Amino acid sequence: MSAWQEVRDLVTARETSTLADRVIALTEAERAEVGRRLPDFLKEMRDTATQMARESQRDHHDDEDPWLAWERRRTVRDALAEFGAPLRIAGAGTISGPAAAAAWLSRRELYPEWAPAPDPAEVVRVLVTRPAEWQADVAARLAGKIRRADDDRVAPLVLALLRASGVTPPAHDPLVVAWLTGEAAAGDPLLGPLLPRIFEAEGAGRALREERLTPSPTRWLSLIRRLLRAGRVSRAELLDGCVSRFLRGGNAADLRFFVRLHELIDPAPQEAAERARDYLRLLPARPRPRSPSWPWPRSTGPARTTTRTSKRRSRRSPSGPRPSWPAPA
Repeated sequence: MSAWQEVRDLVTARETSTLADRVIALTEAERAEVGRRLPDFLKEMRDTATQMARESQRDHHDDEDPWLAWERRRTVRDALAEFGAPLRIAGAGTISGPAAAAAWLSRRELYPEWAPAPDPAEVVRVLVTRPAEWQADVAARLAGKIRRADDDRVAPLVLALLRASGVTPPAHDPLVVAWLTGEAAAGDPLLGPLLPRIFEAEGAGRALREERLTPSPTRWLSLIRRLLRAGRVSRAELLDGCVSRFLRGGNAADLRFFVRLHELIDPAPQEAAERARDYLRLLPARPRPRSPSWPWPRSTGPARTTTRTSKRRSRRSPSGPRPSWPAPA
């Protein structure tokens, strides 16, 4: 029996673990043959599923009825999705071009439409046997396909591949947001490269808006507190990140997490003094003091601003435009 026939039989039997072992063991020539024949095999499966869907509707006379056409498409997609995991495994180990491999691994028809994201473990086990440069290229291309944090079609696979391969995560904001919506674990190898990006990634603050310090810190704030105590993250980098995020501005929901992170860090007088100029830059955009939760460091704040600053603020017309800086919730 040829290698292609073995792979084909394992795909149709949906024996994912055995299939992954077989694909990893393929020779280069066998790998090339399987990769070449996979697209035609998928078309064959699609045609078969379409024919079976038509036969199930043979009692209906109007073959062009929009409802029947939609039902056929749904039936075909559901049928293909049942073989999605083994087809992705086969493609992960045999498709030679990174662009073609990324396109294959992200095909919508290979994923269930409504079910939770499938476990990517076997696909990743195959992917990490490919050349390192190839893995990095595929990971970057797949990451670029993430559009939303809840994109279960691609995000779990990308994050699992980045963790297993050690590839540097590409700069892509939806990837950071997708990572934040997952588990917060101290042993996560993505902590180092992705945690500093939360201060810059669009949507990160909104993804973390439900984080709380009281009555006890929730998952990300709790993790960061543990990392701080263990000396695994830099107070200076976190403080600089918070201040830079404040200076960028935004609405209350987007800034809420960073305000609470700043409160968690609780800057010492020396740390605040080193950033005094940045804190003072926040003053013109700060609303009238009415929220005790605004993150003024211990060595600064409205009571310690200069007389010149206070006089300049007092000359503003009360009827003029009010500052837009959101009061933290």
